[in-house]
Amino acid sequence: MKLITITLALLLTGCATGYQEAGFGGGFEDTQLSPTVFQVSVSGNGYTSATRANDLALLRAAVLTLKNGYTNFYITSNNQGSDTSYAAMPSNTFTTATAYGGTANAFSTHSGGGLMAIRRPNSSLTIKLTNNQDENAFNAAFVKKSIMDKYGFE
Repeated sequence: MKLITITLALLLTGCATGYQEAGFGGGFEDTQLSPTVFQVSVSGNGYTSATRANDLALLRAAVLTLKNGYTNFYITSNNQGSDTSYAAMPSNTFTTATAYGGTANAFSTHSGGGLMAIRRPNSSLTIKLTNNQDENAFNAAFVKKSIMDKYGFE
């Protein structure tokens, strides 16, 4: 059972973060700060680029805007960063030995080991929902379609 759980976890994290609620493989979270203000946060996994994390935050902002009956949104703050963790890599030792008479010789080679850095990007936006259509407002329907088309989301 433990092997099945580990295999499933590896399969779920083997791809870049998708548009999903936050979970083991990353995703979005949002908090409503006022009737028209939301904070949207996206955490990626080790396969997610910083651009994708930012795009997912924009997609979530667009979806929230439309879901709440508005057409546009302003970005009032935008923060991007990453978290880094380290994983120990496996190592191997291979030994060959020969014996002749009363003498034995052995030779060993060692490979692998060390640490691998895993960078997980994150993006956080604070947005204000609006029906204003000025040049600083993002059109939610356009942003949603553009990002969904870019990544092939349905």
